Amino acid sequence: MSEPRRRDALRWAGSVLGLVLLGGAATVLGGTAWPLVGAVLVVTTAVHAPRAGWRVAFFLTLLAAFALEVSFAWFTAHSGWSFATDNTVVWTLSGLCAVPFAAAVGPPTLTRRQLVDAAAVLATPALVLAYLAWTSATGYYEWLGWAMAGDSANNMLLVRTLIDDGGLLRSQGNPAPLSTVIYAAWAAPGVPDDAAGVVKHVVLNGGQLTLLTGALLSILSSLTALRTSRLSGSRRVALAMTAGLLPWLWCVMGYSFRQGFQNAAPAMAILLLAWSCWAVQRRHPVASVTGQILATWAMAATWGPVLLIPALWFVGVAVWQQRRLRAAGRTLLLPFAAMIGAGVYAVLVTLKDLTATGGVPGVDGGTPNYDPWWALGVGIALLALSVACYRWLPRETVWGYWLLVPGLAAGVYQLSSARVEAGLPYWGYYPIKLTWIVMATALLVLFSVLQPPLARVARAGWGGNGLVLAFVACMATMFWTTPPLRPATIPSVLTPSWLNYDTSMDRAYERLFALMEENPRTIVSDYGPPPMPLAFDSAINFWLLQSGSVDLNDPLRNYAYSMNSADPAALCGAINQWGGDVRVVTRAQKLERNILKACPDAVFTVEVIGAGR
Repeated sequence: MSEPRRRDALRWAGSVLGLVLLGGAATVLGGTAWPLVGAVLVVTTAVHAPRAGWRVAFFLTLLAAFALEVSFAWFTAHSGWSFATDNTVVWTLSGLCAVPFAAAVGPPTLTRRQLVDAAAVLATPALVLAYLAWTSATGYYEWLGWAMAGDSANNMLLVRTLIDDGGLLRSQGNPAPLSTVIYAAWAAPGVPDDAAGVVKHVVLNGGQLTLLTGALLSILSSLTALRTSRLSGSRRVALAMTAGLLPWLWCVMGYSFRQGFQNAAPAMAILLLAWSCWAVQRRHPVASVTGQILATWAMAATWGPVLLIPALWFVGVAVWQQRRLRAAGRTLLLPFAAMIGAGVYAVLVTLKDLTATGGVPGVDGGTPNYDPWWALGVGIALLALSVACYRWLPRETVWGYWLLVPGLAAGVYQLSSARVEAGLPYWGYYPIKLTWIVMATALLVLFSVLQPPLARVARAGWGGNGLVLAFVACMATMFWTTPPLRPATIPSVLTPSWLNYDTSMDRAYERLFALMEENPRTIVSDYGPPPMPLAFDSAINFWLLQSGSVDLNDPLRNYAYSMNSADPAALCGAINQWGGDVRVVTRAQKLERNILKACPDAVFTVEVIGAGR
């Protein structure tokens, strides 16, 4: 390395060091994880970009972060520090590890086209997040309901328990902990001491991370489309922005928010990262095979039924690129190290979890409307098209899909068989969730596959670029398989619009946290305003009882789902299950008398409030 280049490399290493330390200081002083996490991800990607390229460095950095974060969380419970402190220290050390690489390799370069692509890729998620920030700032009530739907209360319990324990413990009974770990790592800095503050902090930070995961999907979708497109100039920017809009449809991030599926968006992100690594195997075989190992490792900790897909892609890369892998020399140490880490995690964690839980789960739960026959029809149609158009399609696309199909089929078969053994219909909660996660991710890839040929059709017909045709084809596919809520309006189709529009429960949740701040051991009855006081009360009680539960196995949670707050006997059951010393807030003058009739020995107080509250 020449003297000028050495000076540039040292200045670059100093910049990396300064950015990491600045991010760490901002995290410690600001009580929020994003400055340090963002700084480390950016500098790690930038440091390895000169050798691997910006995209591949970005893909591997994210996959390694997912896999190592969940593995690290198994040790933090025994460190004696808080989970926030552990994460701050380890993320800072991880960032500092990039400094010697920066000094050895030197600064990366960015071409004008790469800068334009980066701006185009970031445009849609930036606009979405800005729109939602405006929603939060201009609402009449505090904007809360968007982060509290579906399974969000269960997620809050898992995250709160992990933060309290300082990390992962097998006693937590979480066989798919990655989403809980990353949400806990995000929420741990700045967590307050009071019960109401903890719940609100965990919920809102969880919602923020889900939004950022949606933004990540948007970025990955745009990168996938740009990789296969020959468009340039403003049309290339339009392509990136259109592809970036797909994750914000009802059928991707919409279901994640409506159902409270905390692990869905991370699973989609890992699966799309695995596809991105699969697609670069000809130019970067070592990076591709490393990416599949890391994706399989991360997916095993995110949601096991999906891991067969990156595992099959790993086999495909290893077979297809075996000659180039044999000639790779010392660079094979990278996938071998990843393989050792994944193997150790599988033996020490995954296999023990499967043994403890009895294998594949066979339970039921709330799901979106999802037609299995339409999903099967779409899969068969795509399979037929991939065979018919084999000559014209990229080999990575065709073989990637052909390997995906048996991985998905095996997962659906396992989950459906578990349901049948549990006495449930074969099609239900987990098979739907698996099919939806894979199909929603495939939708983002499908756009990039359809746009080039449809661009030729549009160019010959009216001078277009195929963006609208590809977007409409993807939307129509999901409309048939899993239609949005009817009538199909902009809020029911576009997730950001729905998050802005559906604020009907914000008033209830604002009152919830006000009540918790006064006394977390509270139940409400005949409390809500017309026209739907019982629905208002039920929403508040659901979160009060969930927040008062110790963990997911606490019997108090049963009352969160089933208690009729207008029934004194049901109130008695919840009060006694909670252990007494419960405050009941109501507008009904006779409620205390009615509860005492139902359970004279219960320990509770009744607070009757006036019309002004």
